[in-house]
Amino acid sequence: MRLLLPVLLLLTGCANRTPLLVTSPSREYFDLQPGQTLRVITPLLRSGGLQLAGPSAPTRRSEAGLPITVDSGGDFLGYEESFYTVSPGLRIIFSRAESVIEGVRTPQPHPRVAIFRLSRRARHVRLLYLLRSSQADHNMAILAAPDAETLERLTAAIRANPATACQAPRCTWVPAGIAVRPLNM
Repeated sequence: MRLLLPVLLLLTGCANRTPLLVTSPSREYFDLQPGQTLRVITPLLRSGGLQLAGPSAPTRRSEAGLPITVDSGGDFLGYEESFYTVSPGLRIIFSRAESVIEGVRTPQPHPRVAIFRLSRRARHVRLLYLLRSSQADHNMAILAAPDAETLERLTAAIRANPATACQAPRCTWVPAGIAVRPLNM
């Protein structure tokens, strides 16, 4: 017992003391550049919505305590993947889409939800993530501005007051339930 206490104190003193940041500057936003590809994931639900209401039955867990299945009440059908290319002049151009239902991929002529409606004057486009409690708990906005200075002011205004500062055509919210991810950063 005499040896155990000093060892525990020593190990506790060596523990990593780096504070856990809720957000880091590199993850708060992503500025789009020509040549990048964006992947948009949209859930396909029987209800027609974009978010599951929640499990209708408890999540079953394995012996290790990790979630393995969730009963969606039959609402979840699959998902749609749509891809966009960022062209010179920062036009976001639809490339292709496909739905995935029960593992079967089916090409689609257009995305289920159109989320990129930018002003023709936009020369700077930013994907802004407003994190709340975790990386999975966020709102996402698409910001567009004619110059970098305006984009920075718009970003600061939305961070300060997201409820009123995000106004079309310079800012649009990505609907909750949809994920937008750059493929080539």
